[in-house]
Amino acid sequence: MNRSSKLCVLAAVLCVAVVLAWAGLSRAQGAGADARGGGAALPQAGTPCKVYLRGDAAGVAWHDRVADVESLPARQGTYVGADESWVTIRSNDKELWIPRDSIMLVEVSK
Repeated sequence: MNRSSKLCVLAAVLCVAVVLAWAGLSRAQGAGADARGGGAALPQAGTPCKVYLRGDAAGVAWHDRVADVESLPARQGTYVGADESWVTIRSNDKELWIPRDSIMLVEVSK
C-alpha cells in the first residue's frame, strides 16, 4: 500500500469516527431530554398550573359522551418537576406526585 492509499484509508476512518461520535452525542442529548420529561415541552419550576386528570384514570369516565374539561377532576398548584413517570406539583404544604399516564392536560397560568 502506498502513502496516498494509507492517507485515504485514514481519512475514511476519521470520517466514520466523527459520524459515530456525532450520532452518539445526539442520542445522549435526546436521552437527557427524555429523562427531564419525555422530550415534551414542560413549564418552568415554580409556574402556577392546573393538572386535569383523565376521567377513566380517575374513575369518573362517561362512556356515552366526551367529558367537558371543567368537569374533569383536577389538582392545582405550582409545578415542581417531572420525570418519565410522574409530574410533581406543590399545593399548599403538600407535594403531589401525579402519574403521567393519568393526565389529560396541564393548564399553565402566566
